Amino acid sequence: MYRYCGDSQIGKSHETKGTKCQDACHCIAKDNMIFASVADGLGSSKHSDIASKIASQEAVIYCANHIHPGMADEQILGVIHAAFDTVNFMIKQRAGDNLDDYDTTLTLAVFIKGNVYYGHAGDSGIIALRTDGIFEEVTEAQLGSGYGKERPVYPLASEANWVFNKYPHRTKALFLMTDGMLNKVVPPLLEGQEHQLDHAYLFYLYQNLIKSAELGPWIANELSQINPKEINYDDKTLVAIACSAVKLKFQPKKYYEYPSNELWSNLLAAQKKKLYPYKEETGAPRPDDFVRQVPLPLSMSPEAKLLDAWHIVFLAIGLVIGIGVTLLISFILNRDDYPQYDYPCEACYVCEDCLAALPPGANGPDDIRGRPDEWPRLHSPDNNTPHPPTGPALETSEAP
Repeated sequence: MYRYCGDSQIGKSHETKGTKCQDACHCIAKDNMIFASVADGLGSSKHSDIASKIASQEAVIYCANHIHPGMADEQILGVIHAAFDTVNFMIKQRAGDNLDDYDTTLTLAVFIKGNVYYGHAGDSGIIALRTDGIFEEVTEAQLGSGYGKERPVYPLASEANWVFNKYPHRTKALFLMTDGMLNKVVPPLLEGQEHQLDHAYLFYLYQNLIKSAELGPWIANELSQINPKEINYDDKTLVAIACSAVKLKFQPKKYYEYPSNELWSNLLAAQKKKLYPYKEETGAPRPDDFVRQVPLPLSMSPEAKLLDAWHIVFLAIGLVIGIGVTLLISFILNRDDYPQYDYPCEACYVCEDCLAALPPGANGPDDIRGRPDEWPRLHSPDNNTPHPPTGPALETSEAP
């Protein structure tokens, strides 16, 4: 009467970090009933892999032992509630004072000949294929306020958020998934569209469920083939159940087709515009209207930046002037210590040859400096005066 299978596979992020798979699932078939569950340990909890195994296995075992054919709807839902209480207590006993290290989600379904009863805590989910051929999300992810990954998940320990109900539609097949798989089946791009589920992929799963000769290898291979980039490298869990005793009426073929490339392109563009409303096709920068209106530190304000620019200019000018003054003072104070750098005219320096040509007892550059009439003749680069110079001897002074 039933074809069912389930599997969990570790995500790439956990493989890279060397952590364990934090997903778990469990199924039991008994008395023409299927009891199935999925659980996703919270990544921030140290022992969430243990908690997810306890929750998924013990909740299913409890329901299988206490739900019997012919029970009323209220009784079945009461047993599911009791199963949640039981596993929650078991995890608390195991955790002791470290309950935060054992956080996990839990989603459980009891499938009885087309009728679905469920309990739900967290961000996993159930997708139903109704007998009229329509795919529908049975549960809603229980998330706190925020955006994207910043939204906290309400775990099993958050008893106030538990949901127990009977699905109102007759059902041909069920798919229980943790969020790693659910994000592929309910892609964020389809939010707000007429159909928010990936009908084509769900129909593909259903066809393989009823046609595959070996369900275990099929579902394991299916999970391994999913592009990790599509589901953020998270752990993946899928439980698939179909009841052969329930008839299915298909929707028109178009309902099960993949969205066109044009639609996906438009959805991607709309999402980009929604996420980055300040960006235009020209690549214009974000306008001030979208900047958080908070006081800027003085060092970040426009006035401070302009002031800093002028400070740099004045500092550079002051530095140049300071270096010039320092060199000038140094030149004046030390000019007599380096006579070879003193020159009497603009034509040349007083070279060593000129000094060697001076008569004995001459005071070197001072004698040349005292004979301006001799400068052009002695040092002009335009004449052909031999070097060292010849001509009238320079005045000499007696040595002391």
